Amino acid sequence: MISTDQDPIYFSKMKKILVPTDFSPFSDYGLHMAVHIAKVIGPVRIYLLNIIPPPVITGFFPSSDMAEIEESRVYVAALHHANKKRLKRQMDEYQDFGVPIRTVIMIDHISDGLERFITQHHIDMVVMGTSRESTLDEYFLGNHTEQLMRIASCPVITVKKPIKDFHIKNILLGIDLKSEWKSQLSLIRDFSAIFQAELHLLNICEIDEDQKEISQQLEKIAIQNHLESYSINVKYEENKEAGLIRFARENQCDMIVLLSHQRSAIQHFFMGSISEDLVKYTDLPVMSIGLKAA
Repeated sequence: MISTDQDPIYFSKMKKILVPTDFSPFSDYGLHMAVHIAKVIGPVRIYLLNIIPPPVITGFFPSSDMAEIEESRVYVAALHHANKKRLKRQMDEYQDFGVPIRTVIMIDHISDGLERFITQHHIDMVVMGTSRESTLDEYFLGNHTEQLMRIASCPVITVKKPIKDFHIKNILLGIDLKSEWKSQLSLIRDFSAIFQAELHLLNICEIDEDQKEISQQLEKIAIQNHLESYSINVKYEENKEAGLIRFARENQCDMIVLLSHQRSAIQHFFMGSISEDLVKYTDLPVMSIGLKAA
């Protein structure tokens, strides 16, 4: 358990969680987890957001433009009306949990709308369902999930499957010693403090690196950040994603957390393709915390 003199500031003061929805079963997985997180953290409002992409006007002749614009306007209005009812049905499924949920519909491009909503509403966390595939019908999934992980100014949790027995007792924290992430580490310390979870610090090293030296560095980091319930782990794996997933499975982890100092896949280790591949290939929830979230 984390030291009692360390106040879990960020998550204990969290007020707003965003859950994007396209009404697929996967997006409901995100809402389910967000509701349970909100119940543990305290008084938190959930924003259940549906984004309708703006119509694409393809007419080349002035005489046809007005008719096409009117047809698109009617279509968007009808979709807005239908989705408003779908949002209410989705929200009503959680009315007995005592967590306030506000439904919102935006007309915008998906990635732009998500980034704009996060910024304008000062969102503290995003929880979203995803799958291994991206389809037109499930347009929040796939590439939009990966884009949001790169641009979000707050922690992003992706959920692959329904969490029936919700608990977070073991968290795998992937650590790259080549990056600076002290402030991000304080966020996950706060998160684990609230859930009273054990942190498993894991460094996937190169074959020619000194594992004993790396373990000593990780131990120093743990002490400096006032961690009390944790384990230090250094392993060589040719495939880093597979190594993280294998460790999580063998140690019965409930969540994988990845930290990053930089946003460029060239300049950093964990937040680029590795985190995106993890979202695709692990069934565990994955939390990504980037520089802007610190």
